[in-house]
Amino acid sequence: MLEVVVDSICAVVVTFQPDLEMLRGNLLSCRAQVDHLVVVDNGSDSDTRERIANVARNADCSVLQLDENYGVAAAQNHGIGWARKMGCNWLVLFDQDSRPGAGMVNTLRLAFAELMARGSAVAAVGPKLLDTRTLRATPFVRIHAFGVTKIDCNSVSDQFVVTDFLVSSGSLIPMTMFDQVGLPEEDLFIDNVDLEWCFRARSKGFSVYGVCAAVMHHTVGDHVIQLGKSVIHLHSPLRQYYIMRNRILLYQRSYSPWGWVLQDFWRMAFKLVFFAVFSAPRVQNVQMMLEGIKDGLLRRAGKYR
Repeated sequence: MLEVVVDSICAVVVTFQPDLEMLRGNLLSCRAQVDHLVVVDNGSDSDTRERIANVARNADCSVLQLDENYGVAAAQNHGIGWARKMGCNWLVLFDQDSRPGAGMVNTLRLAFAELMARGSAVAAVGPKLLDTRTLRATPFVRIHAFGVTKIDCNSVSDQFVVTDFLVSSGSLIPMTMFDQVGLPEEDLFIDNVDLEWCFRARSKGFSVYGVCAAVMHHTVGDHVIQLGKSVIHLHSPLRQYYIMRNRILLYQRSYSPWGWVLQDFWRMAFKLVFFAVFSAPRVQNVQMMLEGIKDGLLRRAGKYR
């Protein structure tokens, strides 16, 4: 692989009421791989905010404390602004429950350089994600006219997998890309923020890639259950609202691939039935999911009222 000189790389870690022991370990793992790290706390309570500041200080990290929860995209944008002031050329995003594997960031930046040398217009690269509870790898996804194909790293010969979207956590992005594509969309608040940004980047002629040699441990959802060979991630009723609302909002975007819209519509219908029948609290889940669908159709965005 090619050598690449990176002037400065900054990590942005977004927190909200985190598990502090987990956060401590994750920050230490992140900090060892980047030039700067900023924790953006999204309105945790006062006691937790003080403890986050102590954890960050001990890990040689900076902290931006927001006075309320403005959503993941707004927190990321605060971090991006901080990184610009620090003169960083590259940004890597993390959730509070994400821990990069050894050498993950360096593997990503070398991959970015090699992809550019191949002539690819790259917007972002991201690692293979391993769920910390199941140790299952999240596949990368390609969208086709009438559905999607899930790509497992064990099934490909190339170490780089072209994909249609990346989870924001673990993604390495040049700072200049935010000038060309734009910032994460704050009106979505949480859920599908990364999906929207990747769709927008691809509509502007850029590609995103998964890098199989880069690994990150990551937690998706509050709980997981096994359904045959599939794993279903469970979220709170409020998160179900945002998930449903934001997917409906994205259905209405001209740059959202029709293949994704078609297959995701049936996925939405399945989840509505599944959470109504099998996942407690059933009534609250259905109420919030239906409210999310309604608000999506009405194009209401922002924080849930």
